[in-house]
Amino acid sequence: MKSLTVGIVVLLVLFGVLRYRTFNSNLQAAKASGLKYIIVPVWSFHWSIVLTHRILVPLLRAYLPERWTKPWLDFVSTEWGWEQLYRPFESLGVDTFIIVTPWGNAVHTADPDVIVQITTRRSDFPKPTHLYKPMDIYGKNMLSTEGHTWKRQRNILGHSFSGRNNSLVWSESLQQAKQMTHGWLEAERETSQTLYSFQNDTMRFSLHVISSAGFGRRLPWSKSEYDTSSLSAPHKTAAMPLKQYLMSYTDALETLIQMVTLVMLVPRWALRILPFRSTNLASTAYSQWGLHVNEMFEEKKASILAGETPETKGMDLMASLVKGTGVIPLQNLRTTSPSPISSTLTKAEVISNVFVLILAGHETTANAIFFACLFLATSISSQRQLQAELDEIFQTKDVSEWSFEHDHPRLCGGMALSVLNEVLRLIPPVYLIPKHVTPGPTKSLTVEGKECSLPGETLILLDAAAVHRNPKHWPSAPSDRTGPQSGSPSKDDNDLDVFKPERWLPGPGEAPNGSKRKDTRSPNRDLKTSKLFMPPKGAFIPFSEGHRSCLGRHFAQVEFLAVLAVIFKTYSLELVVDEWANDEEVEKMTALEKAALYDNAKEKVNFLIRNEMSTIITNQIRKPVVLRICNRGGERF
Repeated sequence: MKSLTVGIVVLLVLFGVLRYRTFNSNLQAAKASGLKYIIVPVWSFHWSIVLTHRILVPLLRAYLPERWTKPWLDFVSTEWGWEQLYRPFESLGVDTFIIVTPWGNAVHTADPDVIVQITTRRSDFPKPTHLYKPMDIYGKNMLSTEGHTWKRQRNILGHSFSGRNNSLVWSESLQQAKQMTHGWLEAERETSQTLYSFQNDTMRFSLHVISSAGFGRRLPWSKSEYDTSSLSAPHKTAAMPLKQYLMSYTDALETLIQMVTLVMLVPRWALRILPFRSTNLASTAYSQWGLHVNEMFEEKKASILAGETPETKGMDLMASLVKGTGVIPLQNLRTTSPSPISSTLTKAEVISNVFVLILAGHETTANAIFFACLFLATSISSQRQLQAELDEIFQTKDVSEWSFEHDHPRLCGGMALSVLNEVLRLIPPVYLIPKHVTPGPTKSLTVEGKECSLPGETLILLDAAAVHRNPKHWPSAPSDRTGPQSGSPSKDDNDLDVFKPERWLPGPGEAPNGSKRKDTRSPNRDLKTSKLFMPPKGAFIPFSEGHRSCLGRHFAQVEFLAVLAVIFKTYSLELVVDEWANDEEVEKMTALEKAALYDNAKEKVNFLIRNEMSTIITNQIRKPVVLRICNRGGERF
């Protein structure tokens, strides 16, 4: 027992010496960089902190004197980038600084000029692919690769996301949005409804759009709405399991998405043998969806080799990926060669990229749709302005008559796209975008006119949530703190924490540039020619920036605008106030009483956004949010 104690003490001493030496080296590198730095005793991205920070930080704050913990305790939480927003940069008086720890250094920047330098010098500041290894559940993909491998995969898929396919995305999004709203009000038999599953419905909507528009797999909202007679065989397998499958394509995909954290973090062998229903279900969904996609691959491969014309219209991402394996010459679909050409993509890479495209493509867009509806329910005046614009664009036309070529450009010139931009400004899908310095010699950066140096392998984090609130680069007005807020407020001298889509609309005589402007907006704009506010390059990075920017950003924009138009052309959304008053009590209230009641609901939303957000794939509220939908004209507030 004594020898064991001695051994433990020796190990702890050695660990302490090693950490101190690493810390001292990191501190000297930070001093030599020329940037301001903060010393933090822990690495907020270490697995132990990721698992315990929600308990650890409040305990340290409660039991340690402030003089011991200031300022480093603010940077211990894994979520501090969201919790603090632009506040650390304000406090330090700089837009780029270094956090120094015994495990490594991390550069945080909310400076658009620095962000542009980092994203354009891709050989000096590549993506740290090791952070994305959990995404390799089926193999390597665009998220987890860099260099030649990433470029090869991106080139193969790039042409499928070209503008000529946006019309398809528009049509599919309109159709899926109609089915979603049909389910909410049960074919217009009701005039209002409380939406208890609103978050799940937006996730499901976006999943359906990417599955159908991207891969030709239409997923049903309900069995009664699903007519298999008009669909090809691949479509039928989406809803119903064949004899050789334990789960249908739809069930396998939806279950896999719901349990993706388990699949990413728990080894596959452990998922199979652990005696828990959740792990067994995750393992089954993982294997079954892989089998479905493998069948899709083989069917598409056989179709291409036979020179067949696709039966279904769509982006046909699977065809692009299959061709990328080199099974036939890309310049000639028909070949007499007896053996396949050496592949450029493996089948594992194909399946992995299908998974990543569906996962990232549906969750980021669904998150934007959810927050747009939540914010518009909180900001009634913005919702009314959006609805007036939709009335002007679509007038009395049925959704089936809406035109991508005619109507979509008008949505891009006004309030609809302003809502999307404002949501992405306040809640970017990924608020810390990682880069790192390539191993080897130090790399230089120009920071606020001064040359700074960063040693090899330094982690760099582009702080989207902070740069989106940097008052040097955004039009703002004095804050009254009455609008829907998004996270911990910064200084009270601006409204950059408040949802205000009107900030994107140019006022009379204003050019859409990045200069400071008065907060005035013109209600009389030509939606065909109007241009929105354009922040400086590097100041607005919800889709990242540079060569690693999101491949599907235009897909997401078209999908978002379509569903937003379908919802708010016919309906209104309101916050639920049942916690404070029932329907009868609301009906008897005066306008002032209703306003006070609605303020309670808005404050609850603000609390959830400030305190109940966390990141798994994207930054989301992790508690249920309930909204009320009603036909326009049936609003209570």
